[in-house]
Amino acid sequence: MRVTSLLEHSRLLRFAVLSGIAVALRILSFFRTVIDHDESTYLVIADAVRQGAIYWVDAIDVKPPGIFWLYALLQTLFGKAIFTMRLFAALFIALTSFFLFETKRKLGSGFRAAWASALIYLFLNSLFTFYGVSPNTETFFGTFVAAAFWLALAFPGHIGYFASGLLLGFGFLIKPVVCFDSLALGVFLLWDTPQSIRKISALAFLALGFLLPFAGAYAHYRAMGHADTFLFYAFEASSRYPVSAGWEEYLISAVDTLLRFLPVTYFFYVALRHPQTPASTRRLAWIWGLSVLIPIYLPGKFFGHYFIQLFLPLSMLAGEFFALPRPPKPAFIGALLRPKTGYTLLALLVSANWFLQKKDYIDRPDAPARVARELQATLKPEETLYIANYHPILYYLLDKKSPTPYIHRGLIWTPAHRYALQIDLEQEIDRIIAAGPHAVVVQDSTDSPRLNRFLERNYRRTPLGETERGARLYLYRRSKAPQD
Repeated sequence: MRVTSLLEHSRLLRFAVLSGIAVALRILSFFRTVIDHDESTYLVIADAVRQGAIYWVDAIDVKPPGIFWLYALLQTLFGKAIFTMRLFAALFIALTSFFLFETKRKLGSGFRAAWASALIYLFLNSLFTFYGVSPNTETFFGTFVAAAFWLALAFPGHIGYFASGLLLGFGFLIKPVVCFDSLALGVFLLWDTPQSIRKISALAFLALGFLLPFAGAYAHYRAMGHADTFLFYAFEASSRYPVSAGWEEYLISAVDTLLRFLPVTYFFYVALRHPQTPASTRRLAWIWGLSVLIPIYLPGKFFGHYFIQLFLPLSMLAGEFFALPRPPKPAFIGALLRPKTGYTLLALLVSANWFLQKKDYIDRPDAPARVARELQATLKPEETLYIANYHPILYYLLDKKSPTPYIHRGLIWTPAHRYALQIDLEQEIDRIIAAGPHAVVVQDSTDSPRLNRFLERNYRRTPLGETERGARLYLYRRSKAPQD
């Protein structure tokens, strides 16, 4: 009880404990070179931006600029070590949990329910490889969203709402789906509080704050002469991706979500229906949850990390389960909540998490790190490199620049990306050939017969072993002045 009392009365201690738990849950994933290709792309492009490249001009991806600017800032302040970047990802998750706790307290929840929500969010973000362990945009914009919700509730009025809108606007620059979190907050504030001219004008300040970061980013690109480029990637490119999922896939995804995140979805359901759940908390949960389901399901792709956006409303309401009277709960739930049983199961869950992380991130061969070491011994500092269709993290590890602005390997070689971003494949092949890189890393073979012929005629091929998935890697070293 003494520890509970200290946590309840010390914000610094709460954040410290949440940070410790977040790091402990994810620590074994900090050492692997690549968890997924998105994180690698963020690191490579952020490093280029830090050195003066203009995102969407010199280095291009489908994401908004915010995630790259944020990573560039972290690299500038704390260095380029991948371990450090993963540590900060864990701290961002801890900070999100911290603000989720503070938001619930402002909604009237007791310490037990608020603390349960914070811990649930930490665990949801750390137990599923493709649902949170890999640092993704959701890992970071969630912090801005949770802090914005707390600000709006803690400081109702023009200044508080304006600051809340600013945070949501910065989150929007990381990923536009934050507009649905913003919509949920606006609807909740309109619904949950008495209406007045002052309240409406204060909400206008929230909207103004939300728009300012985007307007500032547009003004920045306009000043550099790239306004059309900014508008194309900000609006048109994303609209060119087709929605191809059928109703069966939507149904399967919904059922998978309900079952995968048990028992948290069960806690959410019980708290949503229970009459003793605070009305404001229940109202915000279903408004928020329904709002964020729209961008999750609208693309029809069902990538795992999309569901991280749902973790905030899911965790917020699920925590209320632990403050409800015990008798209505099923007997097996009551048994799980007994300290001896509950802590034992929690310890087993954490142990299983560490075991699986060790298996995924420690025990498996780290092929990108091995390849980077081999290339480091082969390439001279002044020699150039092109990573054709393998992990772009090699640019980062070797401090090399890509001859094409499309860092993510899928952008050039995937028809859907080429269509959305209006990439002329032959023009990019021309650019790569004209650059004449001293070395090219290829996984199996590229999808361009012309580039393959160019490599065969002008380069000497050396095997680089296999990837984790059994594909063959080759290093092509330039043997003469390149000719197309």
